[in-house]
Amino acid sequence: MRAAGRSVLAARIVMTTEVPMMRPLPEIAPGGIGSDPTSPNGTSPAPTEAAKETLKSFIAGNMPLLTTFTVLAGLAGFVLTLPLGWFGPLLRAGLLVLTVIVWFDLLDQLPAPLLLSRWRHYPVAYNWRLIWFAYLIQFLMIGFLVFMSIEFPRVAVPAFAAVAAMVVVARLGDRVGGLVRLVIALIVFELALVLLYPTHQGVSGWLLEHLR
Repeated sequence: MRAAGRSVLAARIVMTTEVPMMRPLPEIAPGGIGSDPTSPNGTSPAPTEAAKETLKSFIAGNMPLLTTFTVLAGLAGFVLTLPLGWFGPLLRAGLLVLTVIVWFDLLDQLPAPLLLSRWRHYPVAYNWRLIWFAYLIQFLMIGFLVFMSIEFPRVAVPAFAAVAAMVVVARLGDRVGGLVRLVIALIVFELALVLLYPTHQGVSGWLLEHLR
């Protein structure tokens, strides 16, 4: 009887302490939990920035800048034929300067591989419409500036000299004061004017002529 009781007690202990069946562990990809096992490195392939950028998104994100650039370029070309008297050259050169400034800002919004100044190879990762839009807008602006330089040098050269002076002054940072900055800008403007258009009167020539 005692032996039978011991066997029943042992059977109950085994039944209460039986280890439950373990579920199979999920397969873990090499990249970690939650990664895509179909990816070579186990991580979900994220779309690149080049694939996200399209012509539509670029225009939508830069519409005010594109509109301003178009209006200024159109006005710069329109006022070339207007008889504006002594104010004509100043207005034409000023509009051209504003057009170039906005163009520089527009170039900063383009992806770096799409700039002609940084061209190394065809950027196949980008949308083809965005690529050719970027190339053509740069070629057209360069052609417009060359046309202005050839056909209207008395307008284009002072504008280019003014842009050069602005760029040099902007590079100075906070190292110089306002008056010194103005003097440096005038010096750079005169030097650029003399180098680009030696027969142009310039600011100094105009002052000497009217102060006599």
